[in-house]
Amino acid sequence: VDENFRVLNQGFQGTGFQFELVQVEEVTNDTWAIGATDEINREMKAAKRQGDYATLNIFYQSDQQRFGGEATFPEDLSQKPEAFDYDGIMVAANTMPGYDNNPDNPYNAGDTTVHEAGHWMNLYHVFEDFLGDPCTTDGDLVADTPFQRTSTDYVCPEDNTKHSCPFIENDPGYDSIHNFMDYSNDLCRFEFTYDQVGRMVDEFNKYRYGKDRPVV
Repeated sequence: VDENFRVLNQGFQGTGFQFELVQVEEVTNDTWAIGATDEINREMKAAKRQGDYATLNIFYQSDQQRFGGEATFPEDLSQKPEAFDYDGIMVAANTMPGYDNNPDNPYNAGDTTVHEAGHWMNLYHVFEDFLGDPCTTDGDLVADTPFQRTSTDYVCPEDNTKHSCPFIENDPGYDSIHNFMDYSNDLCRFEFTYDQVGRMVDEFNKYRYGKDRPVV
């Protein structure tokens, strides 16, 4: 946990956000460790999350096989108060540094936690298509990430020239393979863009800062 926490803060270095490790709790619960359904994961978070809405709760699941990580995005608690109880990120334990020394695991250096924390700050994947065609719109709602149609799964293209939106007018460049919000392997990802940082600051202040459990 300490090493993954170091990786988390290293990933967010220069963003204005640094995380303080307040508490670590080890829980023995075979059902929660697997997290086979959304209902089970919501039960776990509702039972164990701590702090206010600006407190990042991280749940490492030792036997999670459905995903490498999953995060909740910030909600307007005045409209959706139940979001408070389910807030946090879940991360498969085999993505933690030192937990899985399998050389064939491309996601075992801790960057999955950084990626999911980005979602928790309301960042989307650099290949999202919220506004339509990701090759002609800012599908991740961030202006300075290049257009990108496909995720960069498992690998880190050696020549840095993955280009899933070629021949697009005003395309700002090659795919964001080094961005924490892509799916490149952990050795490949090391950055957020200027506008991603701005979005995180704005969204955190809008939805999370100073917000606590709503009174209903």
